[in-house]
Amino acid sequence: AGAIDIVTTAMRNHPHNALLQVAVCTLFMVWARANHPERRDMIRQAGGIEAVLQAMHGHRANIEVAAQALRAIVNLATQSEENKSRFGRQGAIA
Repeated sequence: AGAIDIVTTAMRNHPHNALLQVAVCTLFMVWARANHPERRDMIRQAGGIEAVLQAMHGHRANIEVAAQALRAIVNLATQSEENKSRFGRQGAIA
C-alpha cells in the first residue's frame, strides 16, 4: 500500500492544492475499479475515503475536484459494503 499511503498523505498535507486533489481522486478512481477489490480496501485503510470527502468539502466551488471525487466515490463504494458504510458514516451516502 506504499503508493496509496503516500498520495493519501499528500492530500492531507496539501488540502488547498486543488490540482493535487484532482490528481489523487483520479488515481483512486482508477485504482478502485470493480476488478480490484483489494485496492478499494487498501485505499479505505489508508484514510482515502476521508481524504476524498475532505477534498470535496475544501473545494466546493471547484467542479474538477467535485467530478473526480464523485467518480472516486462511485468506484470505492462499488461492491464494497465496508466502504459504503464508511461513506455513510461520513454523510456521503444515504
